[in-house]
Amino acid sequence: MQKKVPDMNLFRRLALVFMVIFAALPVRADGPAMWKMADEDTTIYLFGTLHLMKKDTNWVTPALTDALAASKGLMLELAPDQIAAAGPLMAAAGRLPEGETLRATIGDGLYSDVMRVSRALGLPDGAFDQARPWFTSMSLSVVTLVRVGYDPNAGADKALSEEAARRGIPVAGLETAAFQSSLFGDLTPEEERTLLLVTLRDLNDAEAYFARLEKAWVTGDTATLDEVLNESMEESPELADRLLHDRNRTWAGALATRMERPGTIMVAVGAGHLVGNESLVELLQQKGFMVQRVQ
Repeated sequence: MQKKVPDMNLFRRLALVFMVIFAALPVRADGPAMWKMADEDTTIYLFGTLHLMKKDTNWVTPALTDALAASKGLMLELAPDQIAAAGPLMAAAGRLPEGETLRATIGDGLYSDVMRVSRALGLPDGAFDQARPWFTSMSLSVVTLVRVGYDPNAGADKALSEEAARRGIPVAGLETAAFQSSLFGDLTPEEERTLLLVTLRDLNDAEAYFARLEKAWVTGDTATLDEVLNESMEESPELADRLLHDRNRTWAGALATRMERPGTIMVAVGAGHLVGNESLVELLQQKGFMVQRVQ
């Protein structure tokens, strides 16, 4: 019998779009925030992740380990096969049309700023001449983070996925690589310019910013996470809707439907999706579900 479902915020997150072996990590007593939504025969754990962190980050807790062990499925933003497909799709979507250049697209002043940051990172001149502004923004962000010690192979999502595979737990995705590439590929010129401007400004204190972000995440400080992750959203509400809020609404609908089926699963998505206004947690609560913080 089916159960009745009750009626009922930028740049910085992009840098987190890109593991440490689960069992090899020391266990913490506090840890990143996790919630639970449950009824008589269905439990969904909601865990906020960082997609990129320093290799020696200590974030695994007994509560997280137990929740994953009890789950019969793990849902991430992208399933492992879709993560593999995302790179080529993003690269294709990030190329300018034939005959167009980044300098002509964004103007001499902003292009000079891009060159200044690129040279400071040791990148060759012209590295982004054929790249769209959003791809340039993302690339500069990731290169900057790698240079200050953040590891693309040390994301919580990847660690959880590998541990699930070790335990024989199926891993699925909430989205596809094609959809995620379209999120950026369909940005308007104004949205792309805004994204690049914010990125160039915020790269000045990227190391301090991410140190604060990682500390807040590891200790489950959701108020600071909200402040750090969502403060740029006010600069472009349209971009915030496209990259964050609209996706949260879609996921909330999917999880409400999943509550109609029995069993226990874990849903692990970027921490920014679980804090602040129009978070996934808030949207599920608005649908009438009791979402309780358990870590």
